[in-house]
Amino acid sequence: SADVAAMIARAKAERRPDQPIYSQPILRLAPFNANLEYRVAGVNANASVHDTDAEMFYVVEGAGTVVTGGRLRDERRTNPANLSGTGIDGGTPRRIAKGDFV
Repeated sequence: SADVAAMIARAKAERRPDQPIYSQPILRLAPFNANLEYRVAGVNANASVHDTDAEMFYVVEGAGTVVTGGRLRDERRTNPANLSGTGIDGGTPRRIAKGDFV
């Protein structure tokens, strides 16, 4: 827990004001990766679809909304395994908060 707290402190100190996500690797053990993703209220990340990855979230601090399903708005391919978009049309929003596992 001390290592994760240090990673959160680093993310708070190093994240640029316009940067939606500050990500740091926690574990790389093929085929699995675990990252700390620090996100800030009011700075929305682009919507995304991962062709080959699944994501799980555990909220350690704060709260937010995750939208699943639906269709990407203004879809574009960012690399061979990911699509990105400006938002999601027709998705299902879910409020998440500290202690939630999604």
